[in-house]
Amino acid sequence: MLLATLGLVPIALGFGEGTELLRPLALVTLSGLSVGTLLTLVVVPCLYVSPHALVAWRPGRRRGGTRPEHRPTPGSGQSA
Repeated sequence: MLLATLGLVPIALGFGEGTELLRPLALVTLSGLSVGTLLTLVVVPCLYVSPHALVAWRPGRRRGGTRPEHRPTPGSGQSA
């Protein structure tokens, strides 16, 4: 993707002959590749980490991540 982006820069900037016809296509492709790369490398990892960080930050959560031990109710017939 990086090489495709770098290859489109001369066309998007208008260097060379005949680029006036290819410039709009180069600009759209260049911006699409840039936005796609930005979303993939920055936004998606942030969205992936956010719920985990929110759960870890939440006050009052149990430490250790274990469930409290099960205590049978009186009269249920189960012994502890």
